[in-house]
Amino acid sequence: MGISNPLGVLLSIVETEVFVGACSNVFTNLDLSAVVGAGPALVVIKVENREAGAQNYFFRSDGEVELVQSISGNGTGTIQAGQFLDFLTRTSPLGIIEWRGSNDAQAVTIDVIAYVRDP
Repeated sequence: MGISNPLGVLLSIVETEVFVGACSNVFTNLDLSAVVGAGPALVVIKVENREAGAQNYFFRSDGEVELVQSISGNGTGTIQAGQFLDFLTRTSPLGIIEWRGSNDAQAVTIDVIAYVRDP
């Protein structure tokens, strides 16, 4: 499903699972290009903490070196066990983001909810 406007920007609502497994406590690439396509996109992702206890999650565009929550799209948030949180971040020109958790090997599910990119 997509929504476009006169500027030609396309909002696609996809609600697609892109990762299920154990997170790493170091930044790791997550390739979203199969969902959002190649090229930069602004992505809404939903992260569900499937472990007992709170976990911090961090997201940024592939190649970024700073970890700052800002309008530029880098995000961080704490999620309690069994809860989820939506993040807004940018993909690299190849459709890749980087992410990590504060604790290694905690179970997590990541979905792409929607994305915006030039058609």
